[in-house]
Amino acid sequence: MGARLFLEARTRADRHAVTSAARAGVEHAGGWVLDARFYSNVQTVLLFALPASARGALRDGLARGGLEAVETGADAAAEGDAELSCSLRITFLHDEPDLPHPVPADG
Repeated sequence: MGARLFLEARTRADRHAVTSAARAGVEHAGGWVLDARFYSNVQTVLLFALPASARGALRDGLARGGLEAVETGADAAAEGDAELSCSLRITFLHDEPDLPHPVPADG
C-alpha cells in the first residue's frame, strides 16, 4: 500500500449503530476493515484498505450510514497504487460520562 487517506467525522448518533454503518460503508466501497480502535465512548478509529479508485464510493457508503466524513489529509495516489491505506476517526458528541475500562493487575 502506498498512498494514505485520512478521514474524520463527528456525530451525535448511537456509537454502536454508527460504527456498524461505517464498517458497512467501507465494505460498500470495496474496502476491508483491518482494525478498529475504541477510545471509551468518545471516539472510534477504523483502519482500512480501499481500492484507490473507490473514494467516491466510500463517501456514498458512509453517507448512507449518516456519516459526513471530511478528508483531513491524503497522499497523492501514484498511478501504480492499487489501494489506499485509510483511517476514519469518528468522534461521538454526547453528554454521557466516559466509560471506565478496568485494567487487570499483573499477577
